[in-house]
Amino acid sequence: LYDWALTLDREVSLVWQCKLNGAAIVFLLNRYLFLLRIPVNNVFSTPISTNVSPPQCYIRPWTSH
Repeated sequence: LYDWALTLDREVSLVWQCKLNGAAIVFLLNRYLFLLRIPVNNVFSTPISTNVSPPQCYIRPWTSH
């Protein structure tokens, strides 16, 4: 989100104030679909059951295979 906020002023001046074309649509989809992905990932990655055994309750490191 930080990187997104840093370039918002340039986006407004270069994309939103110009005529919408194919490149602008692809740019906007790429830029804003992640905002939808965050809550969707949180909903679907949350376990439904609270009866989880202890071996399943750990934080997997990003570098694990």
